[in-house]
Amino acid sequence: MLQHIKYFKLSHHATTRREVGTRHFMTIDHDRLFKELITTFFDEFMALFLPEINDWLEIGSIAFLDKEIFTDILDGESHEADLVAIGRFRGEETCFLIHIEAQANRQACFAKRMFKYFARLHEKHGLPGRRVIL
Repeated sequence: MLQHIKYFKLSHHATTRREVGTRHFMTIDHDRLFKELITTFFDEFMALFLPEINDWLEIGSIAFLDKEIFTDILDGESHEADLVAIGRFRGEETCFLIHIEAQANRQACFAKRMFKYFARLHEKHGLPGRRVIL
């Protein structure tokens, strides 16, 4: 028996229409689509893909934060974290950094960038944290 059903409606921001000559194409912003799916189905996502973390996560305690922007003071570039959430993990408030990286090639500075994001989140919120990178 189903306990409840969640419905997902694709945001109008996840698709865009572009024209090439006289042809019209719909393009999908995969990054935004993944963010919307994970935000909407976070509990199910954690249970399916990260059951060892989900076992300790207090269901329904997750609150997603607005955009977290990180500025690299050395090169002046700004980066935005994909998803940041606060929830109860193992009985204490914990910060979750969920980062979606769709790429075909290995990025040399990726681990360093994730470390910087995570360190800045820890500085800002003062909470222990977990990283989820897709």
